[in-house]
Amino acid sequence: MLTPAFHFNILEDFSETMKKHASLFVSMLKADPTKLICEVIEEATFYSLCETSFGIEFESGEEAKALLAPMASLMAAFAMRTSSQNPLIQSDWYYNRTQGGKRWNSSVNELNRQIMGMINKAKKALELGETKLHKGKREFLDQMVYEQAERGELTDEQIIGECNTILRYYLLATPRLLEP
Repeated sequence: MLTPAFHFNILEDFSETMKKHASLFVSMLKADPTKLICEVIEEATFYSLCETSFGIEFESGEEAKALLAPMASLMAAFAMRTSSQNPLIQSDWYYNRTQGGKRWNSSVNELNRQIMGMINKAKKALELGETKLHKGKREFLDQMVYEQAERGELTDEQIIGECNTILRYYLLATPRLLEP
């Protein structure tokens, strides 16, 4: 049902990026043959997502891990909360007072702080005229920042919410969740 609504022509705009990341994926596999394939897929997918959606090319694995850490913590807290047999855990009021709730809120705040940093970099690039275009189109984050600057229709909080949605769906789509 979703496939007819998704125009695969959109992917053509990012074919060079995808080729680059396919090569990166192969080199990552060759670099450490002992690494689990799901870890390599997760890392390569994350790099590709960040470049195509947010225009971010990480200079190091440490930079990427800084963004991945709060996301992983959120997923662990989410899994713990949804699998709990304690009915009180479902109440936000109660949950926010537990250790798990405090970790959740801390991770949300850290992720939002990092996303705001990405937004500020995109705003600066737009101001300086350094926004990259792919066949005349901007990455998702650059487009939201552009719309905010030109029309004032989006707030920083709304942009953060959209970025959070993309990053959280990334976590749901990665193979790590298939592990026992």
